[in-house]
Amino acid sequence: MSSVPPSKTLDQFVVRFPDGMRDRIREEAEANGRSMNAEIIHRLEQSFADQQQGGAVPAADVRALQEKFSQLSEEMHTFKKAYIEASEFIRELREMDEARKKTTGR
Repeated sequence: MSSVPPSKTLDQFVVRFPDGMRDRIREEAEANGRSMNAEIIHRLEQSFADQQQGGAVPAADVRALQEKFSQLSEEMHTFKKAYIEASEFIRELREMDEARKKTTGR
């Protein structure tokens, strides 16, 4: 009596992939340590989970985005301050140059 592997009793469905998609799936599966089948199943399950959430962004992603936004806001403030200081410095240099030209006649 031969034993039938469980994978042979599961539903099967033939899929035709557009050019290049099979290679992309293979590469992603290898990068994630999965078989191609497991990668496809994982991605399908993830898309269904996302759909059930109504397209809502997971809380962890929201927190990460908030932290990144905060970091970028701080950087923008720093750059704005540096820009203002540089602009003031350039204005002072121009004033000094104008004063020098008036005194030297050049």
